[in-house]
Amino acid sequence: MTTVPPVGSSGSSSTSAAQASANLDYNSFLKLLLAQMKNQDPTAPVDQTQMLAQLAQFSAVGQSVQLNDKVAQLISNQQATTGAALIGKNVTDMVGNISGTVKSVSITTTGTSVLLTNGYSFDPSTGITING
Repeated sequence: MTTVPPVGSSGSSSTSAAQASANLDYNSFLKLLLAQMKNQDPTAPVDQTQMLAQLAQFSAVGQSVQLNDKVAQLISNQQATTGAALIGKNVTDMVGNISGTVKSVSITTTGTSVLLTNGYSFDPSTGITING
């Protein structure tokens, strides 16, 4: 008997929202930077090293968001692989003690669902036991 750790949701929709927010912030920063350069006082110009440091920070944030999106895709792919390996196996959920042979596994943005051949389905995020 093998116990499988809980499977969570991918969270890719929240990552996409964060990426859109970061892009908006990055674009807003560039617009603000241009406006600042156009309207600066010629007798007291803005320190260029500070502007470049801020630009580098926003670039790092954008790269972090992209990395988070790639990690979310990797987790989703791993969930699909794990789900495919369960098909045809006799499993028991660890909460309601529902058991049977796995007919299909559905992975969506809201979570994962295991459908058994006896018609029962459950969320494997609480953990499952694979029997034999």
